Amino acid sequence: SVYLLYWPHAEFVSDDWFHLGFYLDHQTRGWAGEVHIVRTLIQNRLYGVFELSWLSRAIDSVIIWGFGYAPRLLFGLTLIVHVANACLFYRLLVRLRVQERLALWAGAGFLLIPTAHNAVLWFVNNGLYHRPPLLLFLFLLSFVGTVELGRLTWRPAVWQAALLVAILCLGGAPSFFLALFAGPWIVRCFFPRDRWKPALRVTAFHWGVIVLWLIVYVRFLNTVPTSIPGRYDFSFSFLRWNLGHMASHLAGLSGLGSAMYRLRPEAAQVAAALLAALVVGLVGRGWVADRPAWRVPVFAAGMIALAGAPLLFLIGATLRHYYTVSPYLALLLMALCARLPVRRVAAGLLCAWFAAAVVADIRQCWIPQSRHLQALKTGLRRL
Repeated sequence: SVYLLYWPHAEFVSDDWFHLGFYLDHQTRGWAGEVHIVRTLIQNRLYGVFELSWLSRAIDSVIIWGFGYAPRLLFGLTLIVHVANACLFYRLLVRLRVQERLALWAGAGFLLIPTAHNAVLWFVNNGLYHRPPLLLFLFLLSFVGTVELGRLTWRPAVWQAALLVAILCLGGAPSFFLALFAGPWIVRCFFPRDRWKPALRVTAFHWGVIVLWLIVYVRFLNTVPTSIPGRYDFSFSFLRWNLGHMASHLAGLSGLGSAMYRLRPEAAQVAAALLAALVVGLVGRGWVADRPAWRVPVFAAGMIALAGAPLLFLIGATLRHYYTVSPYLALLLMALCARLPVRRVAAGLLCAWFAAAVVADIRQCWIPQSRHLQALKTGLRRL
């Protein structure tokens, strides 16, 4: 609910005007205009670079076609997707027999973790980050059921294939890597060896679906050169620079020191922190189970590596790119907290920090940005 502080101020950012202008200009022609928009997105002619995430922008265009300039609606839909992602992440962890309270803590941490803020509060043109996890968690839930059964029947096969294609069309490179490798990593971490061979057969089917879709898309739908090196730099010098760049991002998101926003003893930040700590503490009440197995933080670290690997070489990585990593980072931090003797205190303090950071980010960054854009719109109308 702390995100609702932004509800009265929800607004697009100036970078969105490129997309909004493209959508609204063509949508004056009705169906023909919207069909032109979708065709342009599918063929990658909007930016003139090869991407797979056309479906995410097409969804934005359809919403804007139906409701016009409606930033609160898009913010509300984004927030619903974010909460749904957290709920499905919790269900996936429980299905993998992670302790239920730890799964709840991980879901709560994912909702509030600072690395997820940007993709939630900047809601147009960022669907390729917050929408794919929704389908990825559904895919992994189905995949886990298939591995438990020991064979892939036709209905789960169709469902998983459809989800994989949708994930590829919605997301970027981090989602692509997770679609390829998240399933095998889950099997390695949570299933006995007698399940590995049937899981590999299922994975081979998934990879076949991915390859087939890429062939169809590149051969028949995409109209620009499939150039990857133009967006990535695989040199060691860039990797070293980018690691420092990402470290500065994470430090800036902490709210401490020379951060993008500052944690302060303000009423709103303190109230959000106390409420988050109270909820997390109540959830952990009566947890007398053993500490979580080391396979849980190892699984989380592996998923962070899979989702973060493309970002290490991506030219121009920004804060919104960290959303795909966020659920697994939250799980890793909560799993480490759960191994401490004072697990409830540690998890409560962590979520209190996250909640205060949400409030600080909204009040110090996003609300001023919204007010500045409102002033800019007012000034442009007077010209």
